[in-house]
Amino acid sequence: MRLSHLRNINNRKESCLIIGNGPSTKSILNKKLDYDVVIGVNRAMEHFPLDYWMVMEADAIHYDWLKNTKNKCPLICNKKIAHRLPNKNTIPCWRKYEDHFNLSNPFIYKHDAKPFIKKGDEALLIGPINKIGLSVGTVVSQAIHFACILNVGKIDIIGFELFFDKNVDHYYGGQFYRDDIKKHTRDKDGLKLVTVDGKLTVNYFADSVPFLRKLIKNVRKERELNILSRSLLCE
Repeated sequence: MRLSHLRNINNRKESCLIIGNGPSTKSILNKKLDYDVVIGVNRAMEHFPLDYWMVMEADAIHYDWLKNTKNKCPLICNKKIAHRLPNKNTIPCWRKYEDHFNLSNPFIYKHDAKPFIKKGDEALLIGPINKIGLSVGTVVSQAIHFACILNVGKIDIIGFELFFDKNVDHYYGGQFYRDDIKKHTRDKDGLKLVTVDGKLTVNYFADSVPFLRKLIKNVRKERELNILSRSLLCE
Protein backbone atom coordinates (compact mmCIF):
# COMPACT_ATOMS: atom_id res chain seq x y z
CA MET A 1 0.00 0.00 0.00
CA ARG A 2 1.11 3.60 -0.60
CA LEU A 3 0.33 6.83 1.19
CA SER A 4 -1.47 8.06 -1.92
CA HIS A 5 -4.01 5.24 -1.54
CA LEU A 6 -4.89 6.45 1.96
CA ARG A 7 -5.18 10.03 0.73
CA ASN A 8 -7.76 8.96 -1.82
CA ILE A 9 -10.04 7.34 0.77
CA ASN A 10 -12.95 9.71 1.22
CA ASN A 11 -14.45 8.44 4.49
CA ARG A 12 -13.37 11.23 6.84
CA LYS A 13 -12.49 10.27 10.41
CA GLU A 14 -13.48 12.64 13.17
CA SER A 15 -10.81 12.00 15.81
CA CYS A 16 -7.21 10.75 15.98
CA LEU A 17 -4.79 10.05 18.83
CA ILE A 18 -1.03 10.09 18.17
CA ILE A 19 0.92 8.20 20.87
CA GLY A 20 4.63 8.81 21.47
CA ASN A 21 6.85 7.04 23.96
CA GLY A 22 7.30 9.66 26.66
CA PRO A 23 6.34 9.11 30.32
CA SER A 24 2.94 10.82 29.90
CA THR A 25 1.65 7.76 28.00
CA LYS A 26 1.37 6.00 31.37
CA SER A 27 -1.79 8.06 31.98
CA ILE A 28 -3.64 6.19 29.21
CA LEU A 29 -2.28 2.66 29.81
CA ASN A 30 -5.05 0.05 30.08
CA LYS A 31 -7.71 2.65 29.26
CA LYS A 32 -10.18 2.57 26.41
CA LEU A 33 -8.98 4.84 23.61
CA ASP A 34 -12.12 6.45 22.28
CA TYR A 35 -10.79 7.61 18.90
CA ASP A 36 -11.60 6.77 15.30
CA VAL A 37 -7.89 6.37 14.49
CA VAL A 38 -4.95 5.61 16.82
CA ILE A 39 -1.40 6.16 15.47
CA GLY A 40 1.50 4.88 17.57
CA VAL A 41 5.16 5.77 17.19
CA ASN A 42 8.11 3.43 17.79
CA ARG A 43 7.62 1.39 21.00
CA ALA A 44 3.98 2.46 21.44
CA MET A 45 3.03 -0.76 19.65
CA GLU A 46 4.17 -2.74 22.71
CA HIS A 47 1.54 -1.17 24.95
CA PHE A 48 -1.42 0.07 22.90
CA PRO A 49 -3.85 -1.27 20.28
CA LEU A 50 -3.04 0.69 17.12
CA ASP A 51 -4.59 1.34 13.73
CA TYR A 52 -1.24 2.52 12.31
CA TRP A 53 2.32 2.13 13.59
CA MET A 54 5.06 4.59 12.57
CA VAL A 55 8.82 3.93 12.61
CA MET A 56 10.77 6.44 10.56
CA GLU A 57 14.38 6.17 11.76
CA ALA A 58 16.43 4.08 9.34
CA ASP A 59 18.61 2.83 12.22
CA ALA A 60 15.56 1.44 14.00
CA ILE A 61 15.94 -1.79 12.02
CA HIS A 62 18.49 -2.76 14.70
CA TYR A 63 16.10 -2.31 17.62
CA ASP A 64 14.52 -5.45 19.09
CA TRP A 65 11.06 -3.94 19.26
CA LEU A 66 10.94 -3.40 15.49
CA LYS A 67 11.40 -7.13 14.96
CA ASN A 68 8.07 -7.79 16.66
CA THR A 69 5.88 -9.02 13.81
CA LYS A 70 2.83 -9.87 15.95
CA ASN A 71 1.39 -6.39 15.48
CA LYS A 72 -1.01 -6.70 12.55
CA CYS A 73 -1.68 -3.03 11.88
CA PRO A 74 -0.03 -1.32 8.89
CA LEU A 75 3.52 -0.06 9.50
CA ILE A 76 4.37 3.34 8.03
CA CYS A 77 8.14 3.38 7.76
CA ASN A 78 11.29 4.57 6.07
CA LYS A 79 11.89 2.74 2.76
CA LYS A 80 15.16 1.31 4.09
CA ILE A 81 13.24 -0.40 6.89
CA ALA A 82 10.46 -1.70 4.65
CA HIS A 83 12.90 -3.57 2.41
CA ARG A 84 14.44 -5.41 5.36
CA LEU A 85 11.34 -6.49 7.28
CA PRO A 86 9.64 -9.87 6.90
CA ASN A 87 6.30 -8.23 7.67
CA LYS A 88 4.66 -7.41 4.32
CA ASN A 89 2.04 -5.11 5.84
CA THR A 90 4.13 -1.97 5.35
CA ILE A 91 3.55 1.47 3.83
CA PRO A 92 7.04 2.64 2.77
CA CYS A 93 7.48 6.34 2.26
CA TRP A 94 10.01 9.06 1.69
CA ARG A 95 10.92 11.71 4.21
CA LYS A 96 11.08 15.06 2.45
CA TYR A 97 12.30 18.30 3.91
CA GLU A 98 10.34 21.38 4.83
CA ASP A 99 11.09 23.18 1.57
CA HIS A 100 9.03 20.57 -0.35
CA PHE A 101 5.84 21.55 1.45
CA ASN A 102 3.54 24.43 2.09
CA LEU A 103 3.36 24.15 5.88
CA SER A 104 0.02 25.92 6.00
CA ASN A 105 -1.50 23.01 4.07
CA PRO A 106 0.24 19.59 4.28
CA PHE A 107 -1.75 18.44 1.25
CA ILE A 108 0.12 20.79 -1.10
CA TYR A 109 3.54 19.88 -2.49
CA LYS A 110 5.95 22.24 -4.18
CA HIS A 111 7.22 21.59 -7.69
CA ASP A 112 10.37 19.63 -6.79
CA ALA A 113 8.37 17.00 -4.89
CA LYS A 114 5.99 16.25 -7.79
CA PRO A 115 8.16 13.54 -9.44
CA PHE A 116 7.67 11.40 -6.34
CA ILE A 117 3.91 11.84 -6.58
CA LYS A 118 3.95 10.83 -10.27
CA LYS A 119 5.59 7.53 -9.34
CA GLY A 120 2.86 6.86 -6.81
CA ASP A 121 5.10 7.71 -3.88
CA GLU A 122 4.31 10.28 -1.25
CA ALA A 123 6.55 11.88 1.34
CA LEU A 124 6.13 12.76 4.99
CA LEU A 125 7.25 16.10 6.31
CA ILE A 126 10.57 16.52 8.10
CA GLY A 127 12.36 19.69 9.12
CA PRO A 128 15.61 21.14 7.77
CA ILE A 129 19.07 19.82 8.71
CA ASN A 130 20.47 21.41 11.86
CA LYS A 131 24.09 22.26 12.62
CA ILE A 132 24.90 18.83 14.10
CA GLY A 133 23.69 17.02 10.99
CA LEU A 134 20.26 15.82 12.13
CA SER A 135 16.89 16.71 10.66
CA VAL A 136 14.82 18.77 13.06
CA GLY A 137 11.17 17.93 13.53
CA THR A 138 11.48 14.33 14.75
CA VAL A 139 8.82 11.72 14.10
CA VAL A 140 6.19 14.04 15.63
CA SER A 141 6.05 16.08 12.42
CA GLN A 142 5.60 12.96 10.28
CA ALA A 143 2.84 11.64 12.55
CA ILE A 144 0.95 14.94 12.37
CA HIS A 145 1.35 15.03 8.59
CA PHE A 146 0.15 11.43 8.31
CA ALA A 147 -2.95 12.27 10.37
CA CYS A 148 -3.63 15.13 7.94
CA ILE A 149 -3.35 12.70 5.02
CA LEU A 150 -6.02 10.56 6.72
CA ASN A 151 -8.14 13.74 6.82
CA VAL A 152 -9.10 13.53 10.49
CA GLY A 153 -10.88 16.49 12.02
CA LYS A 154 -9.37 16.40 15.53
CA ILE A 155 -5.81 15.37 16.47
CA ASP A 156 -4.72 14.71 20.07
CA ILE A 157 -1.03 14.13 20.85
CA ILE A 158 0.45 12.45 23.93
CA GLY A 159 3.89 11.13 24.84
CA PHE A 160 6.02 13.69 22.99
CA GLU A 161 7.56 15.49 25.96
CA LEU A 162 10.87 16.18 24.17
CA PHE A 163 12.46 16.61 27.59
CA PHE A 164 13.74 14.20 30.22
CA ASP A 165 11.61 13.35 33.23
CA LYS A 166 13.85 12.43 36.19
CA ASN A 167 15.65 9.21 35.19
CA VAL A 168 13.70 8.52 31.99
CA ASP A 169 14.89 9.83 28.62
CA HIS A 170 12.26 10.57 26.00
CA TYR A 171 11.24 7.68 23.71
CA TYR A 172 13.33 4.73 24.80
CA GLY A 173 13.24 4.46 28.58
CA GLY A 174 16.15 4.55 31.00
CA GLN A 175 18.88 7.03 30.14
CA PHE A 176 19.09 6.08 26.48
CA TYR A 177 20.33 9.45 25.23
CA ARG A 178 22.56 10.19 28.19
CA ASP A 179 24.21 6.75 28.15
CA ASP A 180 24.65 6.50 24.39
CA ILE A 181 24.62 10.10 23.31
CA LYS A 182 27.34 10.07 20.62
CA LYS A 183 25.84 7.22 18.64
CA HIS A 184 22.92 9.30 17.36
CA THR A 185 24.67 11.94 15.32
CA ARG A 186 27.34 12.32 12.67
CA ASP A 187 28.77 15.23 14.64
CA LYS A 188 31.98 14.22 16.45
CA ASP A 189 30.86 16.01 19.61
CA GLY A 190 27.56 14.14 19.65
CA LEU A 191 24.34 15.36 21.17
CA LYS A 192 24.64 17.68 24.14
CA LEU A 193 22.45 18.13 27.17
CA VAL A 194 20.85 21.58 27.30
CA THR A 195 18.11 23.31 29.27
CA VAL A 196 15.06 24.77 27.52
CA ASP A 197 12.32 26.55 29.48
CA GLY A 198 13.84 25.09 32.64
CA LYS A 199 13.63 21.51 31.33
CA LEU A 200 16.53 19.16 30.57
CA THR A 201 16.71 17.97 26.97
CA VAL A 202 19.27 17.59 24.14
CA ASN A 203 20.26 20.16 21.54
CA TYR A 204 18.52 18.06 18.85
CA PHE A 205 15.11 18.39 20.51
CA ALA A 206 15.79 22.04 21.31
CA ASP A 207 16.45 22.71 17.61
CA SER A 208 13.28 20.83 16.68
CA VAL A 209 10.93 22.77 18.92
CA PRO A 210 10.61 25.99 16.82
CA PHE A 211 9.91 23.97 13.65
CA LEU A 212 7.30 21.82 15.38
CA ARG A 213 5.63 24.81 16.96
CA LYS A 214 5.31 26.38 13.50
CA LEU A 215 3.83 23.19 12.08
CA ILE A 216 1.35 22.82 14.95
CA LYS A 217 0.28 26.46 14.66
CA ASN A 218 -0.43 26.11 10.94
CA VAL A 219 -2.25 22.78 11.22
CA ARG A 220 -4.45 24.31 13.93
CA LYS A 221 -5.76 26.78 11.36
CA GLU A 222 -7.47 23.89 9.55
CA ARG A 223 -8.35 21.38 12.28
CA GLU A 224 -8.35 20.94 16.02
CA LEU A 225 -4.95 19.85 17.41
CA ASN A 226 -4.33 19.34 21.13
CA ILE A 227 -1.23 18.36 23.12
CA LEU A 228 -2.38 16.28 26.09
CA SER A 229 0.85 16.28 28.10
CA ARG A 230 3.54 18.60 29.40
CA SER A 231 5.78 19.29 26.45
CA LEU A 232 8.30 21.71 25.01
CA LEU A 233 5.87 21.90 22.07
CA CYS A 234 3.24 23.74 24.10
CA GLU A 235 3.05 27.43 23.30
